Amino acid sequence: MQAIDESTDRDTSRAPITGRRRESLLEFVPLLGLIVVIAVFAIVTKGTSVSPFNLKLLLNQGVILAVIATGSSFIFSMGNFDISLGACTCLAALVGALVQNATGNVAVALVAGLCAGIGISLIAGFCIAYFRLPSFIVTLAMLMIITAGVSLIIGATSGVYLENDLKRFDTVAVKLIVLVVVVGLATVMFRFHRLGRSNKIIGGSQTVAVYSGISILRNTLLSFLISGIGIGLGAFLLLARTGCVSASTGTSLGFDIIIAIVLGGMPISGGAKSRISAAIIGAFTITALNSGLSLIGASPGVLQMVRGLLFLVVVTLLALGHRERLLVR
Repeated sequence: MQAIDESTDRDTSRAPITGRRRESLLEFVPLLGLIVVIAVFAIVTKGTSVSPFNLKLLLNQGVILAVIATGSSFIFSMGNFDISLGACTCLAALVGALVQNATGNVAVALVAGLCAGIGISLIAGFCIAYFRLPSFIVTLAMLMIITAGVSLIIGATSGVYLENDLKRFDTVAVKLIVLVVVVGLATVMFRFHRLGRSNKIIGGSQTVAVYSGISILRNTLLSFLISGIGIGLGAFLLLARTGCVSASTGTSLGFDIIIAIVLGGMPISGGAKSRISAAIIGAFTITALNSGLSLIGASPGVLQMVRGLLFLVVVTLLALGHRERLLVR
C-alpha cells in the first residue's frame, strides 16, 4: 500500500513538469510553422523563394507588417481586437503624403503621419474603454468611416503621388533599424513595465484587473496610443516604398496583421501567454505565405481565398476565446 502511495506521489510531482515542458514546446510551434512555410515553398519553387532577391523582397514587405503588428500587440494582449489597422495605415500614409507635398519636409511629414495614426487609434480606444463597447464593433465602424474618408479626400484621382521621392528611406538598413528599435522598446515595456504586466492581467480577467486597482481606461488608451505609433511608422515605410497613396492602399494589411498575430502564437483572448515575438514571427509567416503563393503562380483570387479562410479561422478562434472569457468572468 505504501509502495502504491509513493508511486502516486511521484506521478503527481511529474505532472506539473510534463505540463511545463508541453507549454515550452508549444511556444516553438509558431516558429516551426514559419520554417515549414519557407521550406515548403523553397522546395516547390526549386529555390526561387529563398533567392537573395526574393529574401530581400520578403524582408521589405515583412518589416512594415511586423512594425504595425508589434504596436498592436498591446491591444491584443488585453483581449481587444482592431480590424481597422489597414485603413488607419492608409489614412496615416495619406496625411504624410499630403504634408510632404505641401512642405517638402520629411520630418514634418513623419510627425504628421504619426499624429494621424495616434489620433485615430485613441478615438477607437476611448470609445471601447469609456463606453464599454465591443472592440470588434468599434474598429469595424472605424474601418468603414476611414475608408470612406480616404476615398472622399482622394476623390476621382488614381491616388496622391509624392512630389519628392522618399526612396532613400526604402532600404533594408533603415527598415531593420526601425524594426529593431520598435521591437526592443516594445519588448522592454511588455515584459518589465507596468503597462505590459497589467495588460496581461486584463486579458486574463477584467474583473481581477479592476479589483487589483488597474485602470482599464488608462491601459486601453496607452495601448491604442502605442498601436498608433506603430501605424504611423509603418505608414511612413509604406509611403517610402510605394511613393503614392490610393484608396486601396493597405486594403489587405489589416487582415494580414490580425492573421499574423494569431499565427505567431498570440492568444486570441490575450492574457499571460501574450508575446511580442508573436507579431514578428507571424508577420514574416504571412508574408512568406503570400510571397510563396505568388511565386507558384496563384491568382489574386486564390490569394484572397487563402487570406479569407485564414481570417475566418481567426474570427472563429476569437469568438470561442471571447465565449471562454465570459464563462470565466
